[in-house]
Amino acid sequence: MYHFSDYSLGLNDLDLQTEDSIFHLTMQSFRLTYNDKSVNLKNLSFEANISNKEMQKRFKYQNTQFAGSVGSVGVNGINFDSLLYNRKLFIDEILLDLVSASVYKDKTKPLDTNKFPEYLGQMVKAISLPLMIKQVIATNVNIVNDERKPDSTYAKVSINRGTAEVKNITNLPTKEVLSMKAGAYIENKVHFNLNLGFSYLKPEFSIDGMFEKFDITDLNKVLEAYTPAKINKGTVDKIEFSGVAKRTEATGTMKFLYHDLDIILQLEDKAKWKNSVLSFAANTVVASSNPVSADVPPKIVDYRVERDMNKSFINITLKSALTGLKETVIMSKENRKSYKEDKKRARKESKE
Repeated sequence: MYHFSDYSLGLNDLDLQTEDSIFHLTMQSFRLTYNDKSVNLKNLSFEANISNKEMQKRFKYQNTQFAGSVGSVGVNGINFDSLLYNRKLFIDEILLDLVSASVYKDKTKPLDTNKFPEYLGQMVKAISLPLMIKQVIATNVNIVNDERKPDSTYAKVSINRGTAEVKNITNLPTKEVLSMKAGAYIENKVHFNLNLGFSYLKPEFSIDGMFEKFDITDLNKVLEAYTPAKINKGTVDKIEFSGVAKRTEATGTMKFLYHDLDIILQLEDKAKWKNSVLSFAANTVVASSNPVSADVPPKIVDYRVERDMNKSFINITLKSALTGLKETVIMSKENRKSYKEDKKRARKESKE
């Protein structure tokens, strides 16, 4: 039998190299306090000692490579007694600040077709240790996504000044979803908000996204890297989209309002056409505004995308947003029919 009233553990200037000298981990300080129910870390960093090219040689299939640093990590409200005596992990909150991360992937490599990533709800549910983390909050988040595309060209996108809040992370019985709210700036210019709600009961999650007004030419660097399109000018007034991603597909609605759009489709660039996420249609006339005039309703379209079963929830979320945008500027037969009915209804109401 034993009893203690308090204990603490501290560590300063940690510097670790893996035995093969490939990875390097450093940390300025680590503090654990039983009475305060807390763990605090400062200036934690993780990086590889070899280049991205050399790292990718170690893998047969596509592999996401991470490196980064965190200025501070605070874990508060830890129930140490439950962890020690009952092997259950209960935490009130985890706070992360000054998060800087780099992500690299070589898409010239084949996908592992035997790998089927789960959605977050099912991933958490599968953890063997009983746990409940009420919330995780990250601030001052900056991410650089760098990838080698299937045509061997490179694309880089930066996400800046981000915040994220994740709630109800648990594998205990609950009626609530695992909720994730995030906001950031693409290329430090275009602000967006994204809310996701992951079900623990079945493999699906809800999607709600919104972009504030911006000059669309601010995204030319991203557009030219991934699509056969270049924007000469144009203003996005609002983007709002919502939907539900299920195990094999996602469906939803997109409201994309814009004006003065001048877009060039690079029809001669076959490689970009093949690798385009948006898959623009050749010789399509793109409307310069939505709505096209003040006396007609805006185009609000439905979208449907099939899930790539070998990719994570991030991929189907991106595909949902991009497909909704494409459906607005280059409408499918179903959406054109629906929009004609909306215009007829609007004309009838205006006459009345």
